[in-house]
Amino acid sequence: MEETLGNILQEHLKKAKLIAEMSCTLQIVKKLKGMGFGIKQVLQTIELPESAVLRVFDGKEDIKKIAEDTVNQQIAENGGKIPQERDFIKWVENALEYFVPEEDKEELIPLKEPQRLTCEQWAQYTPYENKLELFDGQALADLRERENMIIALLYNIGLEHFIKILPQESKTILYELLQEQSGGRYDLVNIVSATMKKMIKYFDGDVKRINHALKVHGFAKSIGKLENIPEDKLRILEVGAILHDIGIKESERKYSSSAGKYQEIEGPPVARDILQEFSLNEEFTDRVCHLIGNHHTYSKIDDVDFQILVEADFLVNIFEDSMTQEQIESIKQKYFKTNTGLCFLNSMYCK
Repeated sequence: MEETLGNILQEHLKKAKLIAEMSCTLQIVKKLKGMGFGIKQVLQTIELPESAVLRVFDGKEDIKKIAEDTVNQQIAENGGKIPQERDFIKWVENALEYFVPEEDKEELIPLKEPQRLTCEQWAQYTPYENKLELFDGQALADLRERENMIIALLYNIGLEHFIKILPQESKTILYELLQEQSGGRYDLVNIVSATMKKMIKYFDGDVKRINHALKVHGFAKSIGKLENIPEDKLRILEVGAILHDIGIKESERKYSSSAGKYQEIEGPPVARDILQEFSLNEEFTDRVCHLIGNHHTYSKIDDVDFQILVEADFLVNIFEDSMTQEQIESIKQKYFKTNTGLCFLNSMYCK
């Protein structure tokens, strides 16, 4: 009797051990699935009934329940006898060679342009369970789905943490893109440099026009700072100064003339086109375009930013156009109002 009970107990222990080992085996199947393995690949790697692997991939049942059913099936197929044990530890060691330790994970560096993912990268960077599709190197086949997923993840982890985990190279690229594409809302200081870059590119080697714009900007910025105008108004003044003659190319193309009245017509549309990608607020852009569209109509001077732009433009034009002392005196009396502008004019031309 004792021998019979001992045999029964031993059989129960052997079955429990097999179920435990099967549970561990199926957990590895689950992990392989998460790494991007297909059912056929798993069956080639692990000696398991296909039905068990299919149930794991389906993901609707508890692993322990699948393990118990699988062991019971194996016992039934073996004439009611518990199958011979295998070297489970050795098998696990062989199976684990497919896993990549966290410290060996390949670093992904997001760049400006999209990059395709390999199956290995996708496996390393995505959850083991409920693996999303990887289609021809793309995470999810549809761009809109990818965009929605990114927004949800950023919403979940927060932008501060997102920036913290970015590689330094990606942070630099992101900073530059924010300057170019979101300058108005991101940093009004950077919008000036971004606008200058676009102005230089727009004039495309026309050094005379580029230098003129840079000189007018330099005077306008200095006068604005020394006159202590508000920072937001100073940025409008700087951008307006950089782009004040931006309509000259279209004027010459359409009218064969660079006259001020034509520049005022053609300048604002070109300026809007340049500024639109910076996501500036409408008030900022409208004011810049107002300065550009009226900078030769002195009767329309309506605020200090407009006044300073006119003075800065004259400080450059007096030299570039070789104006006479009489012309300079007339301009001084009619158009110069700020203390700094008058100081610059007197120091440079009225001796």
